[in-house]
Amino acid sequence: MNTGQKLCIIAAIITLVASYLFYWYSYEYIDIYNVGGMGLLERYLDLWFNTNWNAVVLGLPLVFYYGLVGIFTLFLLSPILIALGTKKRSLALLGSIMPLVIGIMVLLYAANIHKLLYPYLNSVPTFMGFLTVFRDAEPLFRGIPIIGEIPMLIPYKSHFEFIGSYILLGGGVMGLIAWKNSSTARF
Repeated sequence: MNTGQKLCIIAAIITLVASYLFYWYSYEYIDIYNVGGMGLLERYLDLWFNTNWNAVVLGLPLVFYYGLVGIFTLFLLSPILIALGTKKRSLALLGSIMPLVIGIMVLLYAANIHKLLYPYLNSVPTFMGFLTVFRDAEPLFRGIPIIGEIPMLIPYKSHFEFIGSYILLGGGVMGLIAWKNSSTARF
């Protein structure tokens, strides 16, 4: 097992942990909502069964909405794709792109970049609607002795920004490094 294959396994574990065991950020709209990969997992079937309504709410044509659901599916499968990158190199690249994209979007939203771009972009409500797919009002498990609750809320910098978004970004970057260093695996 070469270095790239070992890094693929580590990147898959990091992406899995960041996606499903940590919240990325929270926002306040009538109530405080936490955003993480577990919220997408809970709403995944709803994305397929209420397609017309969800497309109207997001302000997207139906064709683009299906593309967005495909991107969400790739995100949910990204830890598996990165782990399969030990055998086929291109899967590590495909699996690491989605955590990078979602992580960068979450960090831009947490930094309030969307408020600066609002006069220039008509798609800011779509951007906000895109991130609300990941929202989760209640934790999955409560009262775990050392951890507290899952997904975990570990604040970073501010009350509304959590360490999970940085871990997700780190898992995507490590997947790209693993893809680059995996020399014996086929492309």
